Amino acid sequence: MFVSRRCPYCIYFKGVVEKLMLKFPEIAFEFVDVEENPELAEKYNVEMLPTTVLLNGDEVVGGFMGFLDERTAEKSLRDQIRSIKRSASSAHSKLHRSSP
Repeated sequence: MFVSRRCPYCIYFKGVVEKLMLKFPEIAFEFVDVEENPELAEKYNVEMLPTTVLLNGDEVVGGFMGFLDERTAEKSLRDQIRSIKRSASSAHSKLHRSSP
């Protein structure tokens, strides 16, 4: 999650994310201060704060911009994870069907 210590929404959203960390132990959450890591913010095209970026390795697979309440953020993450798993499963099936 991209944040700034001068952003009031970021400070509040950190509390939301800390609760989400307990609900999604399979996700490695990190807080990145854009003032301390501007190159990383630029790499991921962070345009507003807070911004949450979902990565699979170095590939961006989802995320959202702005403050979300806990329920909305949880639903967004669950929906995106479900979609990512579905896509991975579909790609895996296509790979096996095309094998000789």
